[in-house]
Amino acid sequence: MKIEPGTYPIRAGYFPLAAVALSILFWLAESVLHAILFHGNSFINNPGFIDHVFSPDKHELWMRLTVVSAIFILTPYVCSFYKSRKSNGLLTAAVKNAEEEKNRSEAIIAGIGDGIIIQDTDYKIIYQNQQQTEKYGNRNGEYCYKVFEGRETVCDKCPVELSFLDGEVHKAERSIPTDNGTMYFELTSSPLRDADGNIIAGIKVVRDISSRKRTEEELLVYQNHLRELVDERTAELQASNELLIEEINEHRLTEDKYRSLFTNMLDGFAYHKIIVNDSSEPIDYVFLEVNKSFEVLTGLKKDDIIGKRATDVIPGIKGIEPDLIRLYGAVALTGRDCNFELYFEPFHKWYSISAYCPEIGYFVSIFEDITERKDLEKTFIEIEDRERRRIGHDLHDGLGQLLTGLAFKVRGLGRILEKAHSEGADEAADLSVLIDEAKEQASYLSRGLSPIEMNVEGLMNALKALSSNSSKMFNIPCTFTCAEAVNIHNETALTQLYRIAQEAVTNAVKYAKSSHIEISLCKDHDRIIMTIKDDGIGIQEHSGRKGGMGLKIMNYRAGLINASLEIRRDMDRGTIITCVYAGESEKKDLVSYSSYAGPETIK
Repeated sequence: MKIEPGTYPIRAGYFPLAAVALSILFWLAESVLHAILFHGNSFINNPGFIDHVFSPDKHELWMRLTVVSAIFILTPYVCSFYKSRKSNGLLTAAVKNAEEEKNRSEAIIAGIGDGIIIQDTDYKIIYQNQQQTEKYGNRNGEYCYKVFEGRETVCDKCPVELSFLDGEVHKAERSIPTDNGTMYFELTSSPLRDADGNIIAGIKVVRDISSRKRTEEELLVYQNHLRELVDERTAELQASNELLIEEINEHRLTEDKYRSLFTNMLDGFAYHKIIVNDSSEPIDYVFLEVNKSFEVLTGLKKDDIIGKRATDVIPGIKGIEPDLIRLYGAVALTGRDCNFELYFEPFHKWYSISAYCPEIGYFVSIFEDITERKDLEKTFIEIEDRERRRIGHDLHDGLGQLLTGLAFKVRGLGRILEKAHSEGADEAADLSVLIDEAKEQASYLSRGLSPIEMNVEGLMNALKALSSNSSKMFNIPCTFTCAEAVNIHNETALTQLYRIAQEAVTNAVKYAKSSHIEISLCKDHDRIIMTIKDDGIGIQEHSGRKGGMGLKIMNYRAGLINASLEIRRDMDRGTIITCVYAGESEKKDLVSYSSYAGPETIK
């Protein structure tokens, strides 16, 4: 009979009772058998039969006592045999469970993919998992600082040494030069204790982070290069604009110097006259003069546009956002300068434009081609978002699986301690709860780094999660409304629209002191409209022209996907941020973004 763990067919205490019952049965059976053999069946019904049962003949009494004694003498042996078989069954089951637990632990360790080393208190390697052995060879019995660092003593700030000292988990990074370049490793150590809580060894997890380090170095190079380009081009533009404006306003240059500067400047230059209707509202403008750089940067020929209206030179100009005629009209009629950037679809180029008024009714536009800078900025943002997702996935797949395996082990240890009535059972249960909380935190960080599922419904799901998480994190109501499905096929647009919403919610909580936030998403023909509304103190008047870093980042992200962004004060209180994404089918002649803040800029 196979005995499984936790099953007990017969209790050992029942054996004495069974011996008594068996003796009584034998006594009665022998009495009946004796009556049948020697007195006939009629003797059983005779009252003397009862006396014979309790007062048998002397030879029968000796025989019965002999058999009963044999039963009681054999009972301890039978009980011992049964206990032995039951113990063997439990031992076999325990060995089987231990082997299964070992196999599961080895599978979890193998799935993590990191090298694992166990060192004794003398820093000698006493165990390596398969991944560590495959990468660096079998180093059992050797000292880690000699093998990997070529030292004669323990390394400075060794995480294992620190774990031995304070019993805590420690991390460190190491770099090792190789023929294929420098390798980077992240070392995580923790103490290994015996049943009495004494530290007997240290466990060290070795993770190869060379790829991450190289990516960080490449990003730093890209960032520095981009900053140099931006600073260089900005300085050139500022110097050129300041020189030109100063010399025009002060009229201190001769006609020859002016013409030379006008002709040879690298930036495009155009001089215009604004045209107004009977209500003094700007309805068009005329090209009066352009330089050679204007022709090079736009592809328009001077002879083809001088004296002509913009609506004739650029068909559909009245239907674009922002309204350039209204914007330039505000500059020409009020004398207020304007700086912005826009994307010119027919030329597939980005331009940075400065407009100012030399005299009422006229305006000058100076611009430069910033397409290369924009491409670099877009590449940098894409790399940043891609690395965010990669790190988020690594955090989920690496640390999440490690914590899951650790939680499984701790729960198993807790059950063992509980069965053994050990004092450590409660501590194991508390540790299991802490590990579950760590898993939840790791999952939250992973979602923060990679919050969007890259599918057509990813933005809806991400904004819904953003509203839910914001409500929990900031303890204020944050709702999300989407009446019908809004699908986006552009991965970059998905990411940038989500980041704009995320920045808007953060600003509403951090700066506007809002008590309620509403996020809405809808579709109007081919346009996708995302709105974030709060009931805070509201954005200050004209803050859209400059604004803080958060507003600039939102404008910048909108520009990456050729979307328009409007930031305005609500009629009652609070701020309304509206981002309109035209998508692939809605691109017009000019699609722009800038520090221009929509309706606030033009009175």
